[in-house]
Amino acid sequence: MAFELARRGLNLVLVGRNPDKLSRVSSKMKAEVPGVELKTVVIDLSGDLSEGIRNLKDAIKEIDVGILVNNAGLSLIKPMFFHGIDEKIWGKIVRVNLVTPTVVTTTVLPSMLQRRRCAIINIGPGSTVILSFPLYAVYTGIKGTRTLHLVAAFYINILGNTYTPPLLSS
Repeated sequence: MAFELARRGLNLVLVGRNPDKLSRVSSKMKAEVPGVELKTVVIDLSGDLSEGIRNLKDAIKEIDVGILVNNAGLSLIKPMFFHGIDEKIWGKIVRVNLVTPTVVTTTVLPSMLQRRRCAIINIGPGSTVILSFPLYAVYTGIKGTRTLHLVAAFYINILGNTYTPPLLSS
């Protein structure tokens, strides 16, 4: 998705936990899309967000942010019954899929509010649009953005949506 946005003329701030991977993607993108402006920010989305969020604020300070794509996600390795899952695993899943995109969105939103025409896109699995998806209750419940869209659209022209490809490999 990032490469397609760059090809369409958007400059990007790429966020990830692995600085080497960010550097490789950034180099490849600059080679494939000459003229694209890129910044990278390292944030461990499952750990302490404070330093990474400070770095993100610095990275977007002078940028007119028009689109935010929350593309990180974490799920169970396999379907499991709710009562059989360790609390630490649930905590990590909730942190990556709910807490982190909420914190990132509230960090970027002030810049978007000034623009008054923006989009927030959350990437989530097809299971988020299926009302009953056994063994993935917490995961599917935290990936939607309909309420965010309604709140943002009420005040300003921000589109919030969830894109749901059937399978993701990351």
